[in-house]
Amino acid sequence: MVAALIRTILNRLAVPRPPDGATVKASYGGVKLRLEMSFRPVCGRPAMITPAWWFPDPHDGGRKMAEESSVRVLERACEVLDCFTRRQPRLQIGDIRRITGLPATTVARLVRTLVAQELLQRDGNDYQLGLRVMVWTAPAAAASDLLAVGGPVVEEIRDITKETTGIYVRHGVSRVNVCVALSRLSVIYNGYVGQVMPLHAGAAGKVFMAYDPAARTAALQGGLSAYTEHTPTDRAELDAQIETVRTTGWLFTAEERESGLNSLAAPIFDSVGLIAGAIAIGGPSSRITAQAASTLGPTVAAAGLTISRHLGYAVDQSQ
Repeated sequence: MVAALIRTILNRLAVPRPPDGATVKASYGGVKLRLEMSFRPVCGRPAMITPAWWFPDPHDGGRKMAEESSVRVLERACEVLDCFTRRQPRLQIGDIRRITGLPATTVARLVRTLVAQELLQRDGNDYQLGLRVMVWTAPAAAASDLLAVGGPVVEEIRDITKETTGIYVRHGVSRVNVCVALSRLSVIYNGYVGQVMPLHAGAAGKVFMAYDPAARTAALQGGLSAYTEHTPTDRAELDAQIETVRTTGWLFTAEERESGLNSLAAPIFDSVGLIAGAIAIGGPSSRITAQAASTLGPTVAAAGLTISRHLGYAVDQSQ
């Protein structure tokens, strides 16, 4: 993000292209800058490489001013991100300007950069926190109720099935791994916290679609891209898998996201019966077979129900 913000500032300088290796003196936001630039062709166009923020007179306090200015840019970016809350997950430019009190041009510039870096996501005139924020915050989610009660269960299922086990939450058209216990075998699925994967490829994503119509809509609007020859790219095929989740309470998928990798997942519900996450196992197709799934499926589904009960879910709640 820092690099992107610096690029934004450099672009705003609007200085003519100098010879290769030239030094450009300019000012931005009242701060005097000396930019040393090297130009090299990229895709037929000159690209600015290695900008350095220095000053013509190192004794005039300019260096300190530049450091303070760059910190201020980051502080303002944080002010923009802090505008988004659980009560206000979607905002427009005018809302951000009103909340922060920042000038309109500053807000517009910062928002453009944050969108480019996937820290914000644009939907028409609305903005919401982007996927990158979810990835960064995934490790911190260990303090949440879902992870607090789910962590021990994940390890237990890993020990029972011998396969890598994890919990996923949905973010837009993707699912994010927020808890994982790696298999202790030699050949394993090497999942990790913060890993982002598509909804339509793999078992866990179909679990979200089975109990949340918005997840299915998001997946269809995002496009059913093929990752392997087994990835469902047809809406009818996808809906058949979704129906299987609703009927059996779990789903087995074979090599949809990566060749040689199979998965099996089941839902986790919150206290009001909404889908809160998915618990899943993943491993080599030689071990997690369709036949093995008939035994593993009910085990993983029971684990999901255990976590759900700890979250306050009642079995007879409508889904």
